[in-house]
Amino acid sequence: IGFGLPIFPVSTLIAPILTTSSTTKEPEYTAEMPFLDHVRELRNRVYWCMIAFAVAFVVAFATYNSYVTYMTEPILNTLEKLGHKESIRIGTIPEAFMTKVNVSVIAAIVLSLPMHLYHVISFIVPALTKKERRILGALSMSGGVLFLVGVSMAYFVVFPMALQFLLDKNRSE
Repeated sequence: IGFGLPIFPVSTLIAPILTTSSTTKEPEYTAEMPFLDHVRELRNRVYWCMIAFAVAFVVAFATYNSYVTYMTEPILNTLEKLGHKESIRIGTIPEAFMTKVNVSVIAAIVLSLPMHLYHVISFIVPALTKKERRILGALSMSGGVLFLVGVSMAYFVVFPMALQFLLDKNRSE
């Protein structure tokens, strides 16, 4: 789902910190940090994640109409295909605003998730061995691809079929 903005796989953020070429020497993380340094680093990473979420929320709120049109397209197409004349309705003014806020929060979570994953993995990587970092890199790359495949299948295949089933079930009753 693009939400009107380019989305890139999580692996593009994570791969540079997890993989190294064979010509570069692997940095050793032998020095231990004091506990309070870990807490400070974690605090800074949480701040960056909060900033990423806030920026994503502002972008999602500002571009609400473009991605909601994209997300509701399967519903309207299925309704039209089945001969229903209904459309998506919002009852009251506060409901319209709250729907916009709720959908924007969900979109902000999705848009800021790569930054959150980057900071979580960046915080954990120094404690991992070389082998564990390679495994984590492979898992993050394949996980990003499988996530995009799953979202695409849900949007283009499962969701229209489920909606058609529910509307047919409602019509027969």
